[in-house]
Amino acid sequence: MVRCQSQEIVNREELAKREIVTKTLNGKLRDIERENEILRNKITDLEARIELSNYTNKQLIKSNDKLKTKNDKLSDENKEKDTTLTTLSQNIGLLREKCVSVCENNYGKSLEGFLRLEQRLAFANNRIKTIQDLLTRRETKWRILLKKSQEKVEKNDENETVDRDLLSEVELLTEERNKMSRKLADDAANLEKLQFNFNERELNLKR
Repeated sequence: MVRCQSQEIVNREELAKREIVTKTLNGKLRDIERENEILRNKITDLEARIELSNYTNKQLIKSNDKLKTKNDKLSDENKEKDTTLTTLSQNIGLLREKCVSVCENNYGKSLEGFLRLEQRLAFANNRIKTIQDLLTRRETKWRILLKKSQEKVEKNDENETVDRDLLSEVELLTEERNKMSRKLADDAANLEKLQFNFNERELNLKR
């Protein structure tokens, strides 16, 4: 009987130990499950960040392509304007030479009229040169904006504020460029008018 009681005590102790081990293992299992849940959440968050980063990078690349296209277009337009400005400058030079030649052979009111016309031609020439300088500076600004956009794409910057600022600057420069183009067209028209008046005066003097 004593032996049975001893065995029963041993069994109870063994059972108690097993329960403790079981509780310990269950606790560790719950800890592992919590850690796994945290890791899954981190992975989900990381995947979302990667997706956002890829989207942002694609948008930056598109914006950069637009800037490059606009810059190429601006360069072509500036080349055309340079050609026009060169032609206008040459015509002004010829007109000034004619003006000086005619003025040297005429006196009085005719001489004064030609001198005034020469001054107007000189003013038009200076204005055209000023516009040419402004166009050159605008092209430099475009190239700086393009460089900033390319640097932003390389760094994969997720901040879209700079990109909006770049696009706003591009729109502003485009507006200013259009204004200067209109001024250039007006100056060219005025120069043609001056040339027409000059030719009429020259014909009247020869009659």
